Amino acid sequence: VINGSIVVCLNSSTNYQVPFIPATVYSWTVVPGGVITGGQGTNTISVYWNTPGTHIIQVNYKNKLLDCGGSGKLKVTVLPPFFISGPLSLCPDAPNTTNPFSSYSYSGPVAVNWSVVTPGGSTLSNLQTGSPTFNTYNWNAGPGTYTVIAVASPGTYCNDTVKTTVTVLGSIPLPTIIGPAFICPG
Repeated sequence: VINGSIVVCLNSSTNYQVPFIPATVYSWTVVPGGVITGGQGTNTISVYWNTPGTHIIQVNYKNKLLDCGGSGKLKVTVLPPFFISGPLSLCPDAPNTTNPFSSYSYSGPVAVNWSVVTPGGSTLSNLQTGSPTFNTYNWNAGPGTYTVIAVASPGTYCNDTVKTTVTVLGSIPLPTIIGPAFICPG
């Protein structure tokens, strides 16, 4: 039995292992993709996953003393991650229509459900659903740090949830203009 993650992120490394048996030689393969970056010949390997899709890890082992051996297989699904980006700070009481939060993967925009956790800890769920952008919330729960959460459909990406923070500034006072209220022409 090969132990290790069966769902992994694209462009990540994962360790896989079988039980250690003294005087045993191990030979590993990964098909159709993935690169064994360490451990070949031992009971534990590290695999760098550079291709999305379904892959098979196989190990063949042979004990030199007992002259017996066997093999094992493990199916691994490699999924791309998704990411979000957006502003670092925002003004209060207004949607961020000119610089929305965006969700994307290596292949393009990702439709997600957007939620916000306010500075006071209240979770406002599904403020915008099925959209790759988020720009409808008014940021009206006071100044401070908000957490923006994007949730994708389960099983589509290696990470179903991504979070980021944004600082909502306090009210900005209107400037005071100093000078005479009336002036004479000339």
